[in-house]
Amino acid sequence: MLHATSPCFSFLFLATSTVAPPRTHANADFDDLVALQTVNLVSERFPSAPLVAVGVSLGSMILTKYLGEEGSNTPLSGAMSISNPWDLHHATDSLEAFPSKQLYNSRLAAKLRHLVHNNKDVLDELVDFEALGSAKTIKEFDALVIVQMFGYADVEAYYADATSLKWAPHVAIPLLCLNAADDPFSPLTGIPVDMCQQNSNVVVAVPPCGGHVGFPLGPLGPFGPSLMDLAFAEFAMAVAKLPKKQQ
Repeated sequence: MLHATSPCFSFLFLATSTVAPPRTHANADFDDLVALQTVNLVSERFPSAPLVAVGVSLGSMILTKYLGEEGSNTPLSGAMSISNPWDLHHATDSLEAFPSKQLYNSRLAAKLRHLVHNNKDVLDELVDFEALGSAKTIKEFDALVIVQMFGYADVEAYYADATSLKWAPHVAIPLLCLNAADDPFSPLTGIPVDMCQQNSNVVVAVPPCGGHVGFPLGPLGPFGPSLMDLAFAEFAMAVAKLPKKQQ
């Protein structure tokens, strides 16, 4: 039996959110992120406990960047990445294609436009609100809003900076990565299997189906057990059993 305490933080914007300071979120901008402080706080509170972190979707991008930057200095013993959109160029191309553009992309872009309009009073000097209505996809929104707000040369430069695959070679603790081959947000072409194979600390598991943060098991679909839950539980137990010097 594994007894665990699970602190968490959410890096989530709702369309009705109020932003402060006057900016939205960019996938490469973690200046105000409390990940490092959170990990260190938990480590101080439970100094003898093995710490295992899990990041989901955007959270997995944040976690992978953190692991790559910290290397062996992290107090974490292991980590798991779920549905990481590893390469934003590939992710965007996938979301621009049918049927993902109609099912996800257009709707998410509308939510982003709503978020910005909801904060017009604080974002007015940073956003061209007359042009914003033409941003019908995430990439168009990024080009009109994020590029200008965070000072990138263009949207391609932003995606190159924000991609998390470049951090995989620098991970120095056990990292289990779970990505579905049919994930429209993280297509198979963008999953860095070969790169991760060059780092013995990183294992990438790519089941043929599971979608984005889905991985249902059995006939109950999303209402039943999930592969990501079972995989994380087994992984965390395995990490907890490692000798301290290997954690």
